Amino acid sequence: QEELLEKRKEQEARIEELLEESKRQQEELLEKRKEQEARIEELLEESKRQQERVTQLEKEQEELLEKRKEQETRIAHLEERTRRVAGEEERTRDQNRSFGR
Repeated sequence: QEELLEKRKEQEARIEELLEESKRQQEELLEKRKEQEARIEELLEESKRQQERVTQLEKEQEELLEKRKEQETRIAHLEERTRRVAGEEERTRDQNRSFGR
């Protein structure tokens, strides 16, 4: 009888140890989960900031492309005007030569 009682006490003590260990492991897992969730939140925020930056850079790139197109158009107009003026000057010189003869 006493042996059985002793074995029962040992079993109960072992069960208590296992319960404590299980509780400790659950607490550790819960803490790790909270840390992971916090890290995920940080990564989501960082991803959001990066996406906003990408959107901003894309907008700036579009604006720069538009300015470039405008500048290329202006350059083309100026080149055309330069050719026209040069042609007029050439015709004026030719006319002056003709009159000078």
